[in-house]
Amino acid sequence: MEHINDVQTQTVEEHFKLILEDNSVIDPNLRDVTSNDLPAWYNKNIYKGAQNYYKRNLLSIIAASTVGLIIVFAVETILKVLLCTKRSSSTCLAFKRYVETLQHLHNISTCDPADTNSK
Repeated sequence: MEHINDVQTQTVEEHFKLILEDNSVIDPNLRDVTSNDLPAWYNKNIYKGAQNYYKRNLLSIIAASTVGLIIVFAVETILKVLLCTKRSSSTCLAFKRYVETLQHLHNISTCDPADTNSK
């Protein structure tokens, strides 16, 4: 298995372009990630600072996420894209996907990526 430093693009723009042009770079299979998989630029102190920011502003983040969700469903062109994915084609599926995203955000913001037992 390749390390993230060997396959990661240098910029966000390059990464975004790669995803748009070649969806084979997206691995649909989940795998266990260990502290050995962290990129070279990972900084524990900065990450902990971001986690503290998340914890201090949790209510605001939830409120903003809820408003964002309402706005996404109100914009017809975005709604069409969501319907085409077949993962948000019903209210129940959209809610499930939204909750999964929030759970993922919460896990990233509260768990220790260097400790495989923290989540």
